[in-house]
Amino acid sequence: MADKPKKDNGALKSLVAGGVAGIVSRTAVSPLERIKILQQVQFVTGHEVPKYTSQLQALRRIWAEEGARGFFKGNGANCVRVFPYTGSQFLLFDQLASLQRRYTGRQTLSPMEKQFVGGLAGVGSVLLTYPLCVRSRLVAAPTHSRWV
Repeated sequence: MADKPKKDNGALKSLVAGGVAGIVSRTAVSPLERIKILQQVQFVTGHEVPKYTSQLQALRRIWAEEGARGFFKGNGANCVRVFPYTGSQFLLFDQLASLQRRYTGRQTLSPMEKQFVGGLAGVGSVLLTYPLCVRSRLVAAPTHSRWV
């Protein structure tokens, strides 16, 4: 009885590894991202006196008003957006690098080739995931919003 050829699931591994890496990195910096966005939108929304005057003051205020969960407000939507973005970026990089290696007949890419392939992968992942850019709106939404 002939053994079935083993499926190469390298593409799936790249997609999942990239997605998980994106989620972990974005969750780690989520409190700082939230502060940045809150400081940006406070001027657009017409506050005469800034509610958030510094990063430290913003951290204290969010903690006092919303608790620890306040630091991660909007992070769920960010993860939904970042998983396909970074996953597709990893996948596209691997696929394009493989094509380039086959084209040149070399096992490794030069730094310039890596940069070019990485740029193409980045452009491709942005084009695939651009519609998922509602994160900023969710992060800045009031606590009582039904979208949070």
